Amino acid sequence: MLAKKNRLNLSQESSRNLWKVGRHFRGQGFNAVYDYEDQEVKMAITIPKQVAPQAAKRNELRRKIYSLLEGLINLEPGLRLIIKVSDKRLGELTSEQLREIFQPLIAEIKSGKP
Repeated sequence: MLAKKNRLNLSQESSRNLWKVGRHFRGQGFNAVYDYEDQEVKMAITIPKQVAPQAAKRNELRRKIYSLLEGLINLEPGLRLIIKVSDKRLGELTSEQLREIFQPLIAEIKSGKP
């Protein structure tokens, strides 16, 4: 699970502005937006009820995605990242299959740092 200091509070104004000013990435079954600040790494993953009606399934998918992105915490200081899952099928995939789907996002983040 992601440490509390690395969780992005989506209700703050700066987090809402991230959708306007951040770099957008559209992946297979998810959308992401990210940018860099001079702070600690902050991440948030949103999974609507339309994607996974049961809270347990949403939490399970969220934990899988956080575990894939954990390496970015040490490698990308100042990263702010929001991922919005939009495809029901992501919840049925294994961790290895999710890793393949999120690999292009991770590669772009690592190469796109200013």
